[in-house]
Amino acid sequence: TMIKSMTAYGQGEVEAQGQKWVVELRSLNHRFLELYLNLPKRLWALEDRIRKLMKSRISRGRVEMQLTWEPLGDKPQTLRLDPVLVGEVAVILNELMSAGHVQEHLRLDHFLRFADIIVTREGETQLGLEGAWEAVAQAVAQALEVLEEMRRAEGAALGADLAGHLEMIRGEMARIASQAALLPKLWRDRVTARLAELLQEPIPVEEARLAQEVALLAERRDVSEELAR
Repeated sequence: TMIKSMTAYGQGEVEAQGQKWVVELRSLNHRFLELYLNLPKRLWALEDRIRKLMKSRISRGRVEMQLTWEPLGDKPQTLRLDPVLVGEVAVILNELMSAGHVQEHLRLDHFLRFADIIVTREGETQLGLEGAWEAVAQAVAQALEVLEEMRRAEGAALGADLAGHLEMIRGEMARIASQAALLPKLWRDRVTARLAELLQEPIPVEEARLAQEVALLAERRDVSEELAR
């Protein structure tokens, strides 16, 4: 079975209708499949399609997706502000600070985290939802290919590392097994020497009883189960 790393990164780029679409994917280890998609508000309708596409290629892990795009060429774009959305953002931020008892004034950088408050007329008129889906789907597919290749490469390196550790463990197991085979004689010699020391004079030792004691010691200190594990 091929080992695949759960930690990987993939990026896909597609140029379509005067724009470059960039999809970045980052996967992390997770027992189940969790997808986190960072999409602009005007592309929320594509979320289910993107999720289905990603689920067809990925079965588990935490996968984060970031979608960005930029115009091609030097033609300037006309920007406009969405005042309604700006007002809603201000209300939410104030409520958030109030709920968290945060003593801070709203700053411009707070609003700039909400990319949808600034939109382009050119982007709205030239690229519809289906056109966006075609470009995004291609970029996601490319990013998934790169992600999968990185997972395979990282997994192969991990497999080689594990194989090296396994070979070292096998060597240690062989050494331990060879040493364990010598233990009964060692314990017999120790028991005999200890008896002679306690009795202070040589007396005949009952071989059957000595063999029984050595067998008990061998059973208590048997490492065969640990080696099997």
